[in-house]
Amino acid sequence: MGTRLRILLAEDNKINQKYATLLLEKSGHEVVVVENGRLAAEAVLKQDFDVVLMDIQMPEMDGLQATGKIRALEAPRNGIPIIAMTAHAMAGAREEYLAAGMDDYIAKPFEAPLLFAKLARIAPRASRNAGAVDPGLATSGPAQTELPRPAEIDLNKLETLAGLMSAEELASFVSVYLATAEGHLSAIRAGQTEGRFDDIKRFAHELISMAGNIGAGSTSRIALAVEIACKNGAHQELAPLTETLAGSIARGVEELQAWLAKRNGGAGRRLNA
Repeated sequence: MGTRLRILLAEDNKINQKYATLLLEKSGHEVVVVENGRLAAEAVLKQDFDVVLMDIQMPEMDGLQATGKIRALEAPRNGIPIIAMTAHAMAGAREEYLAAGMDDYIAKPFEAPLLFAKLARIAPRASRNAGAVDPGLATSGPAQTELPRPAEIDLNKLETLAGLMSAEELASFVSVYLATAEGHLSAIRAGQTEGRFDDIKRFAHELISMAGNIGAGSTSRIALAVEIACKNGAHQELAPLTETLAGSIARGVEELQAWLAKRNGGAGRRLNA
C-alpha cells in the first residue's frame, strides 16, 4: 500500500458515497464524507485533510462555490488539493474547474485506476495543511472524457463491487440502486407531465453516476442524453429518451436480479425495485 491519505469526500448521493468510500478505504485511505459544499468548506477549516474530492452539483452550496470558500481561507488550509468529480464530460468543463481554483478533475462514473493515479501524485506531498497548490496536478495526464460503455450491465464492475462487500452489503447496495433508479425514473416522468424541466435535469444527472457506478453503462449514457436535452431546451426529445431510459432500467433490473441469484446459487431472495 502507498501513502495513506486522509480524504474529504464531498458528495450528496448515497450510492456514490458508498462506492467511492469502499474503493478508497479498500486501498488504505481514510475517508470523511460530507453531503454539500458548505459542510466541505467548514470541514477544511476545522480539520486536516490531504485532498478534497469535490462533487460539482450539490445542495446548499455547489462544488465551485465551496472551492472559492476554501481558497479564501488563510494559508496553509487554502492550498489543499481539490479534485472535481463531475458527470459532465463536456468540452471546456475541465478548464472551468481549474479556473475556479480546483487542481484537477475526474469524470463520473470514474474508473478506479484513474482516480488512484491522481491520488498517487498527491501522496508525495501529503503532509497535513500543505502550502501552495502544485501546478502539475492541473496539467499532467489527459482528462477523462469518454462516456460510459453502452453495455447494459458491466459484470466486471459488479464482480469488483462483490470483492469489496459482504453478501448482505452487496444485496443491500443493489437493492438501494434499484429502488433509487425506479424512483428517479418516476420523477423524470412526472417532471415531463408537469413541465418541471429543472427537476428532470437534476434526477437525470444523479442517475448518470449512480448507474455507472453499479455497471449499468447504458442507463448512465441515456441519462446523460436526457440531461443534455434539458440543458439545450430540446424538450421534444424527452419523451422518447425517457422511454428508452425506462427500458434500459428494466433490463438492468432483470440482469442484476439474475446475477445476484446466480451468485447465491439460485437461492437468493428476489430484490424489488
